[in-house]
Amino acid sequence: MDILRIYASLLLLGFGTCKKHFNNKPYLDTHSVWSEWSYFSTCSRSCGGGASFRTRHCASRIPTLNSGIQLCDGESKEFKACNTQPCPPSGPDFRDMQCSVYNNKKMFGHLVREWEPITSQPNTCELTCLAKGTHFFYTFGKVLDGTRCNKESMDMCINGQCIPVGCDGELNSDAKKDVCMKCGGKNDTCSQYKLVYVEPPPTEGYIGYRNCTFIPAGATHIEITENTQNFLAMVEGSQYVLNGDWSLHWSGNINVGGTVFEYVRKTNGNERLYAKGPVKRLLTLQVILTDSNGGPNTSISYWLPKKDDRFSNEVPKHKITKTLTKVKHESPTKNSETKHGPFSDRNYFTNDKPITTHTYKAKFDSDRCPACEKIRGGRVKHFCSSDFVIHAEVVDKHIVNGQIRFDVALLHTYKTSSPLKERVFLWIQSTCNCPIIRTNKDYLIMGVNTYDAASGESRLVILKNSLVRSWKTKDHEKWVKTQDKQETLCKRFL
Repeated sequence: MDILRIYASLLLLGFGTCKKHFNNKPYLDTHSVWSEWSYFSTCSRSCGGGASFRTRHCASRIPTLNSGIQLCDGESKEFKACNTQPCPPSGPDFRDMQCSVYNNKKMFGHLVREWEPITSQPNTCELTCLAKGTHFFYTFGKVLDGTRCNKESMDMCINGQCIPVGCDGELNSDAKKDVCMKCGGKNDTCSQYKLVYVEPPPTEGYIGYRNCTFIPAGATHIEITENTQNFLAMVEGSQYVLNGDWSLHWSGNINVGGTVFEYVRKTNGNERLYAKGPVKRLLTLQVILTDSNGGPNTSISYWLPKKDDRFSNEVPKHKITKTLTKVKHESPTKNSETKHGPFSDRNYFTNDKPITTHTYKAKFDSDRCPACEKIRGGRVKHFCSSDFVIHAEVVDKHIVNGQIRFDVALLHTYKTSSPLKERVFLWIQSTCNCPIIRTNKDYLIMGVNTYDAASGESRLVILKNSLVRSWKTKDHEKWVKTQDKQETLCKRFL
C-alpha cells in the first residue's frame, strides 16, 4: 500500500509518464490536467547539434485508493534538437571533452594523466574512456545529452538512449538526404556521370604518373575503382593528397577537397575511393602506371547538381584527359538522370582513331570580332575563381580547329589545380583574340581547366572574362602574398 502511495506522489511531482487508470481501464477525470510546459532549457551544446528539454507537471486530485488513481496522459518531459550548425573543424570533439574532465585525477589510487573515449562499446551512449597508454578503461555513466552516437551519423544520445536524427535536424525524424545531398529530395536535382578510363599497357619509357580526369567541385557520392596492378593518385591544388612522390598510402580515411574519402587498397592491388561529398574544391585524379603487362582500368562515378550545366559552354564540370570506353548503362534511380561523362547526347567516346588537326598561322578578322570587354572585378576575386594563375612568356600563337592556341613558357605558378610543365598550351575557345595577348611578351594570366570534347583533351582555357595583364616585375611580391593568404581571402567567394 505504501509503495503505491509513493508511486502516486512521484507522478504528481512530474516524474515518469502520467496515465489515467481505474480497474485496468482508462478513466477520464476533468480534474487531472497537465500544467503549462516550461521554457526549453539551455542547449547542451553550442554547435554540432545538442539537446534541449522542457517539463510539465501533472496536477491531479488523488481520491481514496479504493476508487482508483486518477492521473494524466502523456509525457512529462520533451526534448528537441538545437544548435545544429557545424562546429569549427579545429574544435575539440564533444566526447573527448567529457573524458578530459577526469584528466589528472586518481582512479583506484592511481593518477591518470589523460583519458580518451572508446566508442566501440555495445552502448554508445555510455561515456567509456581509456587511460591513454594503458589497457585500462572505465565507464563514467551516461554521456551528456546531444553527444553523437557515432561519428558517421547525426543520431544523438538523449538520457542515455540513442535517438535517430533526420537530415532536417529533428529528433525521431526519418528525413534523409538523397544522392544529390538534398534533405528529403527525390534524386531529381542532380545528374549521374559515369566513365571508364583505359590505356594500353605502358612501355618502359611511359611508366609513371598520368592525368586521368578531374572531380569537379560540387560532386557527391564519388566512387572510383582501379582493378589492375596500377595505382590511383589524387592532387588537390598543386599538392598530392594520395599516393604522391611514389609513396603509397595505407587504407583509411583521407581528408580531401573539404570532404572525407574512404581509401581501400586490397592485397591484390585493387583500389577503391569513396566519398559522400560534396567536394568543395576541384580535384585531379591520376593513375600511376607501374604494370608493363596491363594498362589502367579505372571506373569513375559521381553525381553533380543540374544547375551546374549552365557552365557547360565555358567551364564543363567534367573533364577527361584520356581514352573513354563505352560504359554499361545501368537503370538510374527514379526521377534521376544518368550521363556518361560529359556527353549527354551519346553514351561513349573514344579516341582510338587519330584526330585530324588543322593548324595554320593565326589571322584575325577585326570586322567579325567585337571589341574586347573591359575586365571588371578585383584581382582577389579573379584569383579565387580561377583554376590557374601563372606568369608566362607567350612564345607562339596558332589557330587550331577554330580555337587560338598559345605556346607559353611557364615562369612562375601562383595557383594551379594540377601540376604544370615548363611549356604548356593555353587556349581561347574562338578565333577572336580576347583578351588581347601578343607573342614574345610576358603576362600574368588566369584561366580555368576545362575539357574539349572534339580532341578528348584537358585544356588550360582563358575565358573572355579572365584576368590577363602585361607583366610588371613589381607585381610578383603582390601575387606571392595573395598566394600565401588565398585560403583566408577566398572564403568570402565560396
